[in-house]
Amino acid sequence: TVHVYDNVPPKAALSETLKSLESIGYFEPDNIIFEHHIENIAEYGADVYPCRASGFPRTLDRASVQDGDVVACCKTGRQICEETSDADLEYRETCPVTRIEEEPFIARCCRMDEAGIQVRNGCFGVVVHWAAPPREIAEALDAMLSEWRRRK
Repeated sequence: TVHVYDNVPPKAALSETLKSLESIGYFEPDNIIFEHHIENIAEYGADVYPCRASGFPRTLDRASVQDGDVVACCKTGRQICEETSDADLEYRETCPVTRIEEEPFIARCCRMDEAGIQVRNGCFGVVVHWAAPPREIAEALDAMLSEWRRRK
């Protein structure tokens, strides 16, 4: 079982891509089973969310933060807030990589420097970029599973 860590809204793109590849039989030769761990960040009760693509009224890419705001974001969002505002803020972590609890895993992250095969929270897996196309996702998963099998 490969554990998939992703978020909504707007769309769990990693999870949906893997489901699409699965539906055309891409993973049949390896008999891969996926367990999807999808976090709904709308349930965080924040005042400000990461970006307008998610459909929230206040987002970091088009609204300023104010003292006391609860901001749902990742490391990148915190850096943006710290560089552009002196407001006293509370943060709710949104990055799927921070929720990894089982291995092997595949997760997505907006930071290119976080991508690749690695151990996170004591679990082995791979992180792909937020905008990775299907081919890149499949190749990353294949490489990670090859390494996983060598380790076992």
